[in-house]
Amino acid sequence: ATTDRDGNYQVSQLPPGNYTLRAIKEEFKESTANVLMGNRDNTFNVAMEWDNVLKGGITKDRRLRVEVSPYIIDGNVSISEGATLIIDPGVVLKFDKDAGLLVSQTGFLSAVGTERDRIIFTSNSAIPAAGDWGGIAIHNKSRIEYCIIEYADSGVVCFYETSTPLIAHNIIRFNRQNG
Repeated sequence: ATTDRDGNYQVSQLPPGNYTLRAIKEEFKESTANVLMGNRDNTFNVAMEWDNVLKGGITKDRRLRVEVSPYIIDGNVSISEGATLIIDPGVVLKFDKDAGLLVSQTGFLSAVGTERDRIIFTSNSAIPAAGDWGGIAIHNKSRIEYCIIEYADSGVVCFYETSTPLIAHNIIRFNRQNG
């Protein structure tokens, strides 16, 4: 079931009793709540927590929002064939040791910040150092603009002759190699 545009969902024609509500949304952690139906107005609230840990593959389109930032990148994350990862201006991505971001040949990364709200790709270490995380590997025409990429082994690496990403207006610093 889905909610209306205001986030409301109505359940009707259930007899009074105890029910467990399970709520799932892509940007949130899965939550459950025990609720008693049949109360005065048949309403309840479920507290949801943002899911800000990325790991494994991104297999469908996803947007990283500044409200959820910082995101923790746990291991290597790949943007799979046909999927797009959009990162909003001002988002911070903190990579665990040896983690990285791989953009497949038909995946797409859109990391477009602004001069005032740059997207930051950085280490998740308390004391960051060059080489803490792997870096960003691009196999296509992704966009990385107005970002800060720091403390990686290789800041940004482009593969294949057909790899023609737009990489502009970035600060690439404190990496072991390649920026």
